[in-house]
Amino acid sequence: MFDLVKDYPVQVFNWHIWETLPEIKEGLDYTNKCVMGGIARMDITHNRLNELRSQIYRSILSTQGRGLILTPGCGIRHPFAESTIRFIQQVRTETENLLSN
Repeated sequence: MFDLVKDYPVQVFNWHIWETLPEIKEGLDYTNKCVMGGIARMDITHNRLNELRSQIYRSILSTQGRGLILTPGCGIRHPFAESTIRFIQQVRTETENLLSN
């Protein structure tokens, strides 16, 4: 469906990155617009910390931290652990610091 919407008059694209194609870098290059996503929503709900760490790292690395609003691809199902949200924030900061050196 990207062919149908790539020229849509918006500034940000959001889709289920890591759950559907295209991958984040391809979507960024293809649309030349900001990407909102990079975290699989079910990994938040199920507290899959290793998967979340990997997704955050790959999302920031793929985009070089530019043109990215790091979010789940869709709404997060309740209940979810607040500690997982704090973990995401911590990993994002650590990853940005690691890649900026």
